[in-house]
Amino acid sequence: MAAAPITLSRRNFYLGLFNGSVTMLGGALLDPSTVLAAFVVQLMGGNVIWVGLIISIFACATQLPMTLLANRLETVRHRMPYYWLSATVRSLSWLALGLVLVFSHGLSHLTLFVIVCASFLLWGLGLGVGVIPFWSIVSNSIPPNLRGRFFGIRQFAGGLLCIGAGLYVHRILGPESDLPFPRNYGVLALWATVALALGVSAFAASEDRPAVTQKRLVPLGFQLRRGPRAWRRDTNYRRLLRAIIGYGLTMALVVPFIVPYGLKHLHTDVGAVGIFLICRQLAFSLSSSLWSYLSDTRGNRLLMIITSSLALLVPLAMLAAPLVPTGSQVSLLGLTTSAPVAYLAMVFVLLGLATGGLELGYNNYLLEVAPPRKRSTYIGFLSTLNLVLAWAPLAGALLIGQADRYALGFALSLVAAGVCLYNVVRLGEVRGENG
Repeated sequence: MAAAPITLSRRNFYLGLFNGSVTMLGGALLDPSTVLAAFVVQLMGGNVIWVGLIISIFACATQLPMTLLANRLETVRHRMPYYWLSATVRSLSWLALGLVLVFSHGLSHLTLFVIVCASFLLWGLGLGVGVIPFWSIVSNSIPPNLRGRFFGIRQFAGGLLCIGAGLYVHRILGPESDLPFPRNYGVLALWATVALALGVSAFAASEDRPAVTQKRLVPLGFQLRRGPRAWRRDTNYRRLLRAIIGYGLTMALVVPFIVPYGLKHLHTDVGAVGIFLICRQLAFSLSSSLWSYLSDTRGNRLLMIITSSLALLVPLAMLAAPLVPTGSQVSLLGLTTSAPVAYLAMVFVLLGLATGGLELGYNNYLLEVAPPRKRSTYIGFLSTLNLVLAWAPLAGALLIGQADRYALGFALSLVAAGVCLYNVVRLGEVRGENG
Protein backbone atom coordinates (compact mmCIF):
# COMPACT_ATOMS: atom_id res chain seq x y z
CA MET A 1 0.00 0.00 0.00
CA ALA A 2 1.29 3.44 -0.92
CA ALA A 3 2.49 5.69 1.89
CA ALA A 4 0.27 8.59 2.94
CA PRO A 5 1.16 11.92 1.33
CA ILE A 6 3.44 14.16 3.38
CA THR A 7 1.93 17.52 4.33
CA LEU A 8 4.18 20.56 4.53
CA SER A 9 5.08 21.97 7.94
CA ARG A 10 5.80 25.64 7.33
CA ARG A 11 7.27 25.91 10.81
CA ASN A 12 9.84 23.22 10.05
CA PHE A 13 10.48 24.67 6.59
CA TYR A 14 11.45 28.12 7.86
CA LEU A 15 13.25 26.94 11.00
CA GLY A 16 15.18 24.51 8.80
CA LEU A 17 16.18 27.35 6.48
CA PHE A 18 17.49 29.41 9.39
CA ASN A 19 19.23 26.37 10.85
CA GLY A 20 21.01 25.48 7.62
CA SER A 21 22.10 29.03 6.85
CA VAL A 22 23.53 29.84 10.29
CA THR A 23 25.19 26.47 10.89
CA MET A 24 26.86 26.78 7.47
CA LEU A 25 28.26 30.12 8.64
CA GLY A 26 29.68 28.48 11.77
CA GLY A 27 31.04 25.57 9.78
CA ALA A 28 32.83 27.90 7.35
CA LEU A 29 34.73 29.58 10.18
CA LEU A 30 36.27 26.20 11.10
CA ASP A 31 36.03 24.53 7.70
CA PRO A 32 38.09 21.28 7.78
CA SER A 33 39.33 21.45 4.18
CA THR A 34 40.57 25.05 4.33
CA VAL A 35 40.76 26.68 7.78
CA LEU A 36 41.55 23.51 9.72
CA ALA A 37 44.02 22.34 7.07
CA ALA A 38 45.85 25.69 7.21
CA PHE A 39 45.90 25.53 11.03
CA VAL A 40 47.44 22.05 11.05
CA VAL A 41 50.05 23.01 8.45
CA GLN A 42 51.06 26.01 10.57
CA LEU A 43 51.00 24.01 13.80
CA MET A 44 52.75 20.82 12.69
CA GLY A 45 54.79 21.87 9.69
CA GLY A 46 54.29 20.97 6.04
CA ASN A 47 53.75 17.21 6.49
CA VAL A 48 50.24 16.47 5.15
CA ILE A 49 49.93 13.29 7.24
CA TRP A 50 48.74 15.41 10.18
CA VAL A 51 46.09 17.03 7.95
CA GLY A 52 44.86 13.65 6.73
CA LEU A 53 44.81 12.27 10.28
CA ILE A 54 42.63 14.97 11.81
CA ILE A 55 40.19 15.04 8.88
CA SER A 56 39.86 11.24 9.01
CA ILE A 57 39.24 11.33 12.77
CA PHE A 58 36.52 13.91 12.23
CA ALA A 59 34.91 11.98 9.36
CA CYS A 60 35.01 8.68 11.25
CA ALA A 61 33.45 10.25 14.36
CA THR A 62 30.62 11.64 12.23
CA GLN A 63 29.69 8.25 10.77
CA LEU A 64 30.07 6.02 13.85
CA PRO A 65 26.91 7.10 15.74
CA MET A 66 24.76 6.65 12.62
CA THR A 67 25.95 3.06 12.34
CA LEU A 68 25.33 2.31 16.02
CA LEU A 69 22.01 4.16 16.38
CA ALA A 70 20.24 3.22 13.14
CA ASN A 71 18.54 0.12 14.58
CA ARG A 72 17.52 1.85 17.84
CA LEU A 73 16.03 4.87 16.09
CA GLU A 74 13.84 2.65 13.90
CA THR A 75 11.70 1.98 17.02
CA VAL A 76 11.62 5.62 18.25
CA ARG A 77 8.63 7.69 17.15
CA HIS A 78 9.89 11.05 18.45
CA ARG A 79 13.56 11.68 17.65
CA MET A 80 14.05 15.29 18.67
CA PRO A 81 15.74 14.40 22.02
CA TYR A 82 18.59 12.85 20.05
CA TYR A 83 18.93 16.07 18.08
CA TRP A 84 19.09 18.04 21.35
CA LEU A 85 21.92 15.79 22.52
CA SER A 86 23.70 16.37 19.22
CA ALA A 87 23.32 20.14 19.49
CA THR A 88 24.66 20.25 23.05
CA VAL A 89 27.75 18.13 22.37
CA ARG A 90 28.67 20.06 19.22
CA SER A 91 28.30 23.48 20.83
CA LEU A 92 30.31 22.58 23.94
CA SER A 93 33.13 20.95 21.96
CA TRP A 94 33.74 24.08 19.87
CA LEU A 95 33.37 26.38 22.88
CA ALA A 96 36.08 24.41 24.70
CA LEU A 97 38.30 24.48 21.62
CA GLY A 98 37.98 28.25 21.26
CA LEU A 99 38.81 28.88 24.92
CA VAL A 100 41.86 26.59 24.80
CA LEU A 101 43.25 28.24 21.67
CA VAL A 102 42.70 31.76 23.01
CA PHE A 103 44.37 30.95 26.35
CA SER A 104 46.91 28.40 25.08
CA HIS A 105 50.10 30.20 26.09
CA GLY A 106 52.75 27.68 27.10
CA LEU A 107 51.15 24.59 25.53
CA SER A 108 53.28 22.59 23.11
CA HIS A 109 52.27 22.19 19.48
CA LEU A 110 51.68 18.46 19.94
CA THR A 111 49.41 19.13 22.94
CA LEU A 112 47.40 21.64 20.91
CA PHE A 113 47.09 19.16 18.06
CA VAL A 114 45.74 16.49 20.44
CA ILE A 115 43.24 18.99 21.88
CA VAL A 116 42.04 20.00 18.42
CA CYS A 117 41.68 16.32 17.46
CA ALA A 118 39.66 15.65 20.63
CA SER A 119 37.42 18.64 19.94
CA PHE A 120 36.67 17.59 16.39
CA LEU A 121 36.20 13.99 17.54
CA LEU A 122 33.49 15.13 19.97
CA TRP A 123 31.99 17.48 17.40
CA GLY A 124 31.83 14.67 14.83
CA LEU A 125 30.22 12.28 17.31
CA GLY A 126 27.63 14.91 18.18
CA LEU A 127 26.93 15.57 14.52
CA GLY A 128 26.52 11.86 13.84
CA VAL A 129 23.95 11.50 16.63
CA GLY A 130 21.82 14.24 15.06
CA VAL A 131 21.89 13.17 11.41
CA ILE A 132 19.15 10.51 11.41
CA PRO A 133 16.80 12.62 13.59
CA PHE A 134 17.36 15.58 11.27
CA TRP A 135 16.59 13.60 8.12
CA SER A 136 13.62 11.94 9.78
CA ILE A 137 12.08 15.27 10.78
CA VAL A 138 12.72 16.76 7.33
CA SER A 139 11.34 13.76 5.44
CA ASN A 140 8.19 13.67 7.62
CA SER A 141 7.39 17.36 7.27
CA ILE A 142 8.60 18.49 3.82
CA PRO A 143 7.18 16.79 0.68
CA PRO A 144 9.65 15.40 -1.91
CA ASN A 145 8.77 18.01 -4.54
CA LEU A 146 9.72 20.82 -2.11
CA ARG A 147 12.96 19.37 -0.74
CA GLY A 148 15.02 20.68 -3.63
CA ARG A 149 13.73 24.19 -2.93
CA PHE A 150 14.26 23.71 0.81
CA PHE A 151 17.89 22.64 0.54
CA GLY A 152 18.55 25.04 -2.31
CA ILE A 153 17.44 28.06 -0.25
CA ARG A 154 19.47 26.78 2.71
CA GLN A 155 22.53 26.57 0.50
CA PHE A 156 21.92 29.96 -1.08
CA ALA A 157 21.41 31.86 2.17
CA GLY A 158 24.16 29.94 3.96
CA GLY A 159 26.54 30.52 1.06
CA LEU A 160 25.99 34.27 1.22
CA LEU A 161 26.70 34.26 4.96
CA CYS A 162 29.82 32.19 4.32
CA ILE A 163 31.13 34.89 1.99
CA GLY A 164 31.18 37.17 5.02
CA ALA A 165 32.87 34.38 6.97
CA GLY A 166 35.55 34.15 4.27
CA LEU A 167 36.24 37.88 4.48
CA TYR A 168 36.55 37.59 8.26
CA VAL A 169 38.87 34.56 7.98
CA HIS A 170 41.01 36.48 5.47
CA ARG A 171 41.33 39.40 7.88
CA ILE A 172 41.96 37.27 11.00
CA LEU A 173 44.54 34.99 9.39
CA GLY A 174 46.15 37.50 7.05
CA PRO A 175 49.43 39.37 7.73
CA GLU A 176 47.56 42.52 8.79
CA SER A 177 45.91 40.73 11.74
CA ASP A 178 47.03 41.78 15.22
CA LEU A 179 46.12 38.37 16.69
CA PRO A 180 49.01 35.92 17.09
CA PHE A 181 48.86 32.23 16.23
CA PRO A 182 46.96 30.22 17.53
CA ARG A 183 44.79 32.85 19.25
CA ASN A 184 43.46 33.95 15.85
CA TYR A 185 42.04 30.45 15.27
CA GLY A 186 40.59 30.49 18.80
CA VAL A 187 38.62 33.64 17.99
CA LEU A 188 37.29 31.91 14.86
CA ALA A 189 36.23 28.93 16.99
CA LEU A 190 34.35 31.13 19.47
CA TRP A 191 32.41 32.89 16.71
CA ALA A 192 31.73 29.51 15.10
CA THR A 193 30.27 28.35 18.42
CA VAL A 194 27.89 31.31 18.54
CA ALA A 195 26.62 30.65 15.01
CA LEU A 196 26.31 26.91 15.61
CA ALA A 197 24.39 27.37 18.87
CA LEU A 198 21.90 29.72 17.19
CA GLY A 199 21.35 27.36 14.28
CA VAL A 200 20.86 24.12 16.19
CA SER A 201 18.63 25.82 18.77
CA ALA A 202 16.35 26.96 15.96
CA PHE A 203 15.93 23.49 14.48
CA ALA A 204 15.43 22.02 17.96
CA ALA A 205 12.20 24.07 18.08
CA SER A 206 10.81 22.24 15.02
CA GLU A 207 7.65 20.16 15.04
CA ASP A 208 8.61 16.57 15.85
CA ARG A 209 6.04 14.51 13.94
CA PRO A 210 5.85 10.82 14.85
CA ALA A 211 8.08 8.76 12.58
CA VAL A 212 7.12 5.49 10.91
CA THR A 213 8.72 2.86 13.14
CA GLN A 214 9.45 -0.84 13.41
CA LYS A 215 7.50 -2.72 16.09
CA ARG A 216 10.55 -4.21 17.81
CA LEU A 217 14.20 -3.37 18.34
CA VAL A 218 16.37 -5.22 15.87
CA PRO A 219 19.79 -6.34 17.19
CA LEU A 220 22.69 -4.34 15.80
CA GLY A 221 24.20 -7.37 14.07
CA PHE A 222 20.95 -8.11 12.27
CA GLN A 223 20.57 -4.44 11.41
CA LEU A 224 24.02 -4.41 9.83
CA ARG A 225 23.03 -7.45 7.74
CA ARG A 226 19.96 -5.58 6.49
CA GLY A 227 22.13 -3.06 4.70
CA PRO A 228 23.87 -5.56 2.41
CA ARG A 229 20.46 -7.13 1.72
CA ALA A 230 19.14 -3.75 0.57
CA TRP A 231 22.33 -3.37 -1.52
CA ARG A 232 21.61 -6.68 -3.28
CA ARG A 233 17.88 -6.20 -3.80
CA ASP A 234 17.64 -2.49 -4.66
CA THR A 235 19.52 -1.73 -7.86
CA ASN A 236 19.19 2.04 -7.61
CA TYR A 237 20.33 2.01 -3.98
CA ARG A 238 23.37 -0.06 -4.94
CA ARG A 239 24.31 2.29 -7.78
CA LEU A 240 23.74 5.32 -5.57
CA LEU A 241 26.08 3.92 -2.92
CA ARG A 242 28.74 3.19 -5.54
CA ALA A 243 28.43 6.76 -6.78
CA ILE A 244 28.67 8.13 -3.24
CA ILE A 245 31.76 6.01 -2.58
CA GLY A 246 33.34 7.31 -5.79
CA TYR A 247 32.45 10.88 -4.83
CA GLY A 248 33.78 10.38 -1.30
CA LEU A 249 37.11 9.06 -2.58
CA THR A 250 37.31 11.91 -5.09
CA MET A 251 36.90 14.55 -2.40
CA ALA A 252 39.05 12.72 0.17
CA LEU A 253 42.04 12.48 -2.17
CA VAL A 254 41.98 16.06 -3.44
CA VAL A 255 40.12 18.54 -1.19
CA PRO A 256 42.18 18.26 2.05
CA PHE A 257 45.39 18.74 0.09
CA ILE A 258 44.58 21.79 -2.03
CA VAL A 259 45.56 24.27 0.70
CA PRO A 260 48.73 22.39 1.80
CA TYR A 261 49.78 22.11 -1.86
CA GLY A 262 49.18 25.83 -2.40
CA LEU A 263 51.08 26.86 0.73
CA LYS A 264 54.09 24.66 0.01
CA HIS A 265 54.43 24.51 -3.77
CA LEU A 266 52.63 27.60 -5.06
CA HIS A 267 53.79 29.80 -2.15
CA THR A 268 50.34 31.22 -1.36
CA ASP A 269 49.83 33.19 1.85
CA VAL A 270 47.74 31.63 4.64
CA GLY A 271 45.37 34.60 4.41
CA ALA A 272 44.35 33.32 0.95
CA VAL A 273 42.31 30.67 2.78
CA GLY A 274 39.64 33.34 3.26
CA ILE A 275 39.59 34.01 -0.50
CA PHE A 276 39.20 30.29 -1.21
CA LEU A 277 36.28 30.12 1.22
CA ILE A 278 34.60 33.07 -0.46
CA CYS A 279 35.00 31.57 -3.94
CA ARG A 280 33.72 28.16 -2.95
CA GLN A 281 30.75 29.50 -1.02
CA LEU A 282 29.87 32.06 -3.69
CA ALA A 283 29.71 29.29 -6.30
CA PHE A 284 27.89 27.04 -3.83
CA SER A 285 25.34 29.74 -3.06
CA LEU A 286 24.67 31.18 -6.52
CA SER A 287 24.27 27.75 -8.11
CA SER A 288 21.87 26.49 -5.43
CA SER A 289 18.77 27.96 -7.11
CA LEU A 290 19.63 26.17 -10.36
CA TRP A 291 20.37 22.88 -8.58
CA SER A 292 17.17 23.05 -6.51
CA TYR A 293 15.13 23.86 -9.65
CA LEU A 294 16.58 20.82 -11.42
CA SER A 295 15.95 18.64 -8.36
CA ASP A 296 12.31 19.65 -8.02
CA THR A 297 11.35 19.77 -11.71
CA ARG A 298 13.65 17.37 -13.58
CA GLY A 299 14.63 14.94 -10.83
CA ASN A 300 17.84 14.27 -8.98
CA ARG A 301 19.42 11.95 -11.55
CA LEU A 302 19.97 14.74 -14.09
CA LEU A 303 21.25 17.01 -11.33
CA MET A 304 23.80 14.41 -10.25
CA ILE A 305 24.95 13.74 -13.82
CA ILE A 306 25.72 17.43 -14.37
CA THR A 307 27.50 17.96 -11.07
CA SER A 308 29.40 14.65 -11.22
CA SER A 309 30.83 15.88 -14.51
CA LEU A 310 31.93 19.09 -12.77
CA ALA A 311 33.54 17.05 -9.98
CA LEU A 312 35.82 15.45 -12.57
CA LEU A 313 37.35 18.86 -13.25
CA VAL A 314 38.60 19.41 -9.68
CA PRO A 315 41.35 16.73 -9.62
CA LEU A 316 42.05 17.44 -13.28
CA ALA A 317 42.71 21.09 -12.44
CA MET A 318 45.00 20.13 -9.55
CA LEU A 319 47.00 17.86 -11.84
CA ALA A 320 47.60 20.94 -14.02
CA ALA A 321 48.51 23.18 -11.04
CA PRO A 322 52.33 22.76 -11.46
CA LEU A 323 52.02 24.70 -14.72
CA VAL A 324 50.90 27.86 -12.88
CA PRO A 325 53.65 30.55 -12.82
CA THR A 326 54.23 31.34 -9.15
CA GLY A 327 55.65 34.82 -9.73
CA SER A 328 52.87 36.18 -11.95
CA GLN A 329 50.06 38.56 -11.08
CA VAL A 330 46.47 38.42 -12.35
CA SER A 331 44.03 41.34 -12.56
CA LEU A 332 40.27 40.73 -12.64
CA LEU A 333 37.50 43.27 -12.07
CA GLY A 334 40.02 45.74 -10.72
CA LEU A 335 41.47 43.28 -8.21
CA THR A 336 45.07 42.10 -8.47
CA THR A 337 46.32 38.89 -6.93
CA SER A 338 48.97 36.29 -7.58
CA ALA A 339 48.40 33.73 -10.33
CA PRO A 340 48.50 30.76 -7.87
CA VAL A 341 45.82 32.32 -5.65
CA ALA A 342 43.64 33.08 -8.68
CA TYR A 343 44.08 29.56 -10.03
CA LEU A 344 43.25 27.85 -6.73
CA ALA A 345 40.31 30.21 -6.30
CA MET A 346 38.92 28.88 -9.60
CA VAL A 347 39.45 25.31 -8.34
CA PHE A 348 37.38 26.17 -5.27
CA VAL A 349 34.68 27.64 -7.54
CA LEU A 350 34.48 24.28 -9.32
CA LEU A 351 34.41 22.56 -5.94
CA GLY A 352 31.51 24.74 -4.75
CA LEU A 353 29.50 24.07 -7.91
CA ALA A 354 30.06 20.32 -7.75
CA THR A 355 29.56 19.72 -4.03
CA GLY A 356 26.43 21.86 -3.80
CA GLY A 357 24.65 19.95 -6.55
CA LEU A 358 25.93 16.48 -5.70
CA GLU A 359 25.15 16.63 -1.99
CA LEU A 360 21.69 18.02 -2.63
CA GLY A 361 21.05 15.33 -5.26
CA TYR A 362 22.44 12.48 -3.17
CA ASN A 363 20.45 13.43 -0.07
CA ASN A 364 17.16 13.89 -1.91
CA TYR A 365 17.61 10.75 -4.00
CA LEU A 366 18.37 8.71 -0.87
CA LEU A 367 15.17 9.95 0.81
CA GLU A 368 13.19 9.02 -2.31
CA VAL A 369 14.72 5.59 -2.91
CA ALA A 370 14.44 4.48 0.73
CA PRO A 371 11.06 3.02 1.83
CA PRO A 372 9.81 4.92 4.93
CA ARG A 373 10.06 1.94 7.28
CA LYS A 374 13.59 1.15 6.09
CA ARG A 375 14.91 4.69 5.89
CA SER A 376 17.08 4.29 9.00
CA THR A 377 18.50 1.06 7.53
CA TYR A 378 19.35 2.77 4.25
CA ILE A 379 20.97 5.73 5.98
CA GLY A 380 22.66 3.53 8.58
CA PHE A 381 24.27 1.24 5.98
CA LEU A 382 25.49 4.28 4.06
CA SER A 383 27.09 5.54 7.27
CA THR A 384 28.75 2.14 7.75
CA LEU A 385 30.35 2.43 4.32
CA ASN A 386 31.30 6.02 5.07
CA LEU A 387 32.91 4.83 8.30
CA VAL A 388 35.45 2.94 6.22
CA LEU A 389 35.65 5.75 3.67
CA ALA A 390 36.41 8.21 6.47
CA TRP A 391 40.00 7.00 6.57
CA ALA A 392 40.59 7.85 2.90
CA PRO A 393 42.08 11.30 3.71
CA LEU A 394 44.66 9.65 5.98
CA ALA A 395 45.39 7.05 3.30
CA GLY A 396 45.80 9.89 0.80
CA ALA A 397 48.13 11.74 3.17
CA LEU A 398 50.26 8.62 3.65
CA LEU A 399 50.30 8.14 -0.11
CA ILE A 400 51.50 11.71 -0.66
CA GLY A 401 53.89 11.50 2.30
CA GLN A 402 56.97 13.60 2.77
CA ALA A 403 57.96 12.81 -0.84
CA ASP A 404 55.09 15.13 -1.92
CA ARG A 405 53.47 12.66 -4.33
CA TYR A 406 50.53 15.02 -4.84
CA ALA A 407 50.17 14.08 -8.52
CA LEU A 408 49.53 10.44 -7.61
CA GLY A 409 46.80 11.36 -5.12
CA PHE A 410 45.14 13.73 -7.59
CA ALA A 411 45.29 11.08 -10.35
CA LEU A 412 43.54 8.52 -8.12
CA SER A 413 40.96 11.16 -7.28
CA LEU A 414 40.28 11.59 -11.00
CA VAL A 415 39.72 7.84 -11.39
CA ALA A 416 37.28 7.86 -8.45
CA ALA A 417 35.38 10.76 -10.03
CA GLY A 418 34.98 8.66 -13.18
CA VAL A 419 33.53 5.79 -11.11
CA CYS A 420 31.08 8.23 -9.53
CA LEU A 421 29.87 9.58 -12.88
CA TYR A 422 29.52 6.08 -14.39
CA ASN A 423 27.19 4.94 -11.60
CA VAL A 424 25.16 8.15 -11.55
CA VAL A 425 24.43 7.78 -15.28
CA ARG A 426 23.05 4.27 -14.63
CA LEU A 427 20.58 5.42 -11.95
CA GLY A 428 16.85 5.37 -12.59
CA GLU A 429 14.42 8.12 -11.60
CA VAL A 430 12.47 6.89 -8.54
CA ARG A 431 10.46 9.93 -7.45
CA GLY A 432 6.99 8.95 -6.29
CA GLU A 433 7.65 5.19 -6.03
CA ASN A 434 7.88 5.26 -2.21
CA GLY A 435 5.38 8.00 -1.52
